[in-house]
Amino acid sequence: MTCPQCNGRTEIYDSRHEDDAVNRKRQCRKCGYRFQTIEIDKDYYERLVKKKDDDCRFRTQTRI
Repeated sequence: MTCPQCNGRTEIYDSRHEDDAVNRKRQCRKCGYRFQTIEIDKDYYERLVKKKDDDCRFRTQTRI
């Protein structure tokens, strides 16, 4: 992954697994900029989207 500040290469200095996601703390090798990324499992993301769509349809039906 590249640094959002200088486009240099980054390395992971901390990684934590939580539920269906992985939080990674990264640091640029060139400028030292630190940032965090969150990687979400594809199946978990699809369940979230489906749940959101179901909730919207339910609300629409109750208003009619």
